[in-house]
Amino acid sequence: MQDGRRTPEHAVNNSKDRRCYLVATGTMVCCTALALLAVQAPAAEKPSGNWACYDLTSSTEHKAPPLSQITVSLGPSEQVAAKKRCWWQMDCVKDSGERFAIRVLSDKVPLASADAPGTVYRYILREGDAQPIEYIDARSGRALLPKFDFAHNLVPRTEPLLKSGTGFPATGLYLGHIITLFQKGTDGQWQEWPAPLPLKLNLDEIEFCYGLAKDTEGHYVSEGDYTYVPLTQEEIGEMVDLGLNAFWVDDKLEEWAIRKPVFYYKQFSEQAAVKYPEILYRSTFRGVVPFIDEPECHILSDRRDIDRVRLPEQGARLLTSRLEEIWNRPKPGEWRRGLLREQLLAKGVNLGTITLDDDDHPIWMTMAETAFYQLQGGAAGVVQEGRYRVSDSVGEFGDYVGACEKFFNARIDLSARDVLVLNYAWLRGAARAFDKSWGMSIYGQCDPEIAPEAMTLAYDMGARYIWLWTYDHQHHLPQFKKLELLKHLQEHKANHPRAPLDKLLCAPRTAIVLPYGYGHFPWFDRIWDSVKMPINSLNRAGVPHREVVAAALAEGIACAKAGEDFDFTVDVGQPFKGYTRVVKIGYDASVTDSRQRPKPVALPGKFGPAAAPLANPAKPLLHIPYRTGISIDGNMSKWSNAEWVILDKKEQLEGYDPAKPDQISWNGPDDLSARVTFARDGKYLYVAAEVRDDVFHPHPPPKELHTGDSVDVALDLHTDRAGGEVATFAQVLAAALPQGNTVELVGNAEGRRRLILTDAKMSATRGERGNMVYELAIPWKQLTSIPPQMLDRCAIRFRVHDNDGGGLKGGLEYGSREKLDGVAEGFVPCSLAPLPAQDRLANGATINDRDYLIPTGRKWQLAVDTEFAQATPARLEVTLERGGHAAAAGSYPLAIPSGRSRATVSIDAKTLEPGAYTCRAKLVAGDKAIAGTTFPAYKLK
Repeated sequence: MQDGRRTPEHAVNNSKDRRCYLVATGTMVCCTALALLAVQAPAAEKPSGNWACYDLTSSTEHKAPPLSQITVSLGPSEQVAAKKRCWWQMDCVKDSGERFAIRVLSDKVPLASADAPGTVYRYILREGDAQPIEYIDARSGRALLPKFDFAHNLVPRTEPLLKSGTGFPATGLYLGHIITLFQKGTDGQWQEWPAPLPLKLNLDEIEFCYGLAKDTEGHYVSEGDYTYVPLTQEEIGEMVDLGLNAFWVDDKLEEWAIRKPVFYYKQFSEQAAVKYPEILYRSTFRGVVPFIDEPECHILSDRRDIDRVRLPEQGARLLTSRLEEIWNRPKPGEWRRGLLREQLLAKGVNLGTITLDDDDHPIWMTMAETAFYQLQGGAAGVVQEGRYRVSDSVGEFGDYVGACEKFFNARIDLSARDVLVLNYAWLRGAARAFDKSWGMSIYGQCDPEIAPEAMTLAYDMGARYIWLWTYDHQHHLPQFKKLELLKHLQEHKANHPRAPLDKLLCAPRTAIVLPYGYGHFPWFDRIWDSVKMPINSLNRAGVPHREVVAAALAEGIACAKAGEDFDFTVDVGQPFKGYTRVVKIGYDASVTDSRQRPKPVALPGKFGPAAAPLANPAKPLLHIPYRTGISIDGNMSKWSNAEWVILDKKEQLEGYDPAKPDQISWNGPDDLSARVTFARDGKYLYVAAEVRDDVFHPHPPPKELHTGDSVDVALDLHTDRAGGEVATFAQVLAAALPQGNTVELVGNAEGRRRLILTDAKMSATRGERGNMVYELAIPWKQLTSIPPQMLDRCAIRFRVHDNDGGGLKGGLEYGSREKLDGVAEGFVPCSLAPLPAQDRLANGATINDRDYLIPTGRKWQLAVDTEFAQATPARLEVTLERGGHAAAAGSYPLAIPSGRSRATVSIDAKTLEPGAYTCRAKLVAGDKAIAGTTFPAYKLK
């Protein structure tokens, strides 16, 4: 004994025929055999026998270091890749006598060599007398090292100022503390260890399950919550056998998990046990938290700031800044990189100067379209909450097709694979831009039929994370489905091995590039959900935000349907390395395609015969007069001579059935009643309504306005259709919300297009009798492409919706109970007062300039409405542009008759490549342009 310290026992094992040896430390003797594992290694050379024993001195005052001594021993050399590598061992002992050791095969030996350990080929941990564990990286077959900076934190090292002479230095750094040499020698022997337990894991495949509990129901539950019970160890083992390899543990489960091929996370609460520093040496320990939770949802709930956002760029930068704060300067209570250090310090662990920076946190997110801006601020990757559904409204954010259709004002056809590819393109594109990782998860709201393909497609496309969710009503994924999906993915992986992730990340050759600030969540009606940016309001380039998003979406759908692998990404001035085709969307919604055709293709087509008028149109039941000088100010005196429609009878309740008169809750006119009147001029349809309601309770977005107190005007503006044709109509909702009056356009009977009408005028005030008084001026151009001067008939339906705070009760309705020919069902036929001469255009024409989805199974049609004093020969010239260059063009002769007429041209666009275009249409008579319009057009397939 010297200075009260134990000296090495050098002659631990003198057997001359042993292949493996041990240097006995000053605190313990480790006798283990170094087993040759997955691949038979060459015979090791004789060890050098050099060893050095160090004391630890605490970097924290008045606190003992976590270990009392360490001994570094040099073992035998071994040939790896035709070069000599060295085995070395570090034995560690605590004041309590607890011990652990690691054995490592690497390029260099810590302390004995600079820049050690270099590449590590094998790594074995032994805690006390337990069976050693060898951690193997399934990707390379080499060592899988611990997460928290093995070379810098977990092996001793020296620095130039501390190094003196050759061999082992006198002092160094280890585990955030100071080490001091007190003894060394050259006569150590390398002892056998028991054969280690091999744990082979793949960090490129993290199959994580949030919540180790199951439901007792054993099937999907559509309403209410499930009943949960904890999974047994056997049930967890079943999931592990099917490929699950990451989850949270408690103390009991940790003892089981450390000997399984699983990554685990552990929170160190006041009651939790912590075995330090051993836990840091377990390559399967991944920290205290696996993800950062939904930063984009948190920012959207911060209405004070989000409703001040006026530009898409402002919203993007705000989100990125929030991520920068979370990632680099988190506040207490946030999930953050330094949480492990904080929790260990709270447990009394002396960490010294090591930071334990947990920089492998992905973001678990809802909105894939925000992935670029979040990774720009920080985090290791993105994982989408997978509620994938194609075209039904079951569950939160279920109707993906419906959400996208409002951008095109038309029905679109997307397969399940299309929906998945469109979502994954945002995730992978963001990950590629920042060299990060991406993944997805399955929630209970995901269509069970889609879920298997969602997992395997993500795996094939290079997802690192494939996760499953437990708990919380319909978010919960039932346990039986978890097992089915894990088995399905396991079988798929066995039959479809994939390329390395870095190869898959760079596999797409097409980039669809949005201008900075865009990346819109399709279920929202506002950019960044800010009240300042309805999606059809104008951006700084003077075009609706909706058109910018639609152009990018159209390009993505076209690629998805063509089987062209692509990414969505954002233009921040970066080079788009590795992409051979770059499709850039401008702030003006223009499309610049690096694969542009040199010459425009021809668009053959012709005008058809004019449609015959309806023989017996329904007789008008209401007349809408022409009026001028109407101001929208809440002053009802201007309507004193108006013809009012009164709604105060039970028979006028929406959905009223005479056979079940008491089915709808209504307590008479004091509960809900109204009167409404209408007027028109050349620009607006005017609506004035006075509503009596005992409880005023509107519903702001993202809830649909009609679920709260609101008024609802619907107009059928094509009352010349035959009885068998499908009725389409314009519908407008208006509500007085806390953040301001809101007028919303619903584009058709299915509600596929919801737009906030920023150019509508609205007043909502309390009248003298406490009633709510609404006044609306709705632009004709938002309701129809038909020129107002040509409108002399329509059909109308008016509703007042009622919510007293307990949900939508119903409402009163002015509509028809009869089915009338040429009129949408439930609508009242009306006559519109003609416009005076000053509001009419001589030789006027309008080209239907609504957004168009160019069809693939039939001809593309454009309508031309004219009113000429005499017959005139003309032609319609149509050009489709991309990036300012003509991609397709056609010219179509038209004989314009005298009087009022509508003609339709049918265009064959089958040779047109899919994508987003700018359509320029011009009606020309002789050399004079009579009418012209520019609008977006999209071909998706």
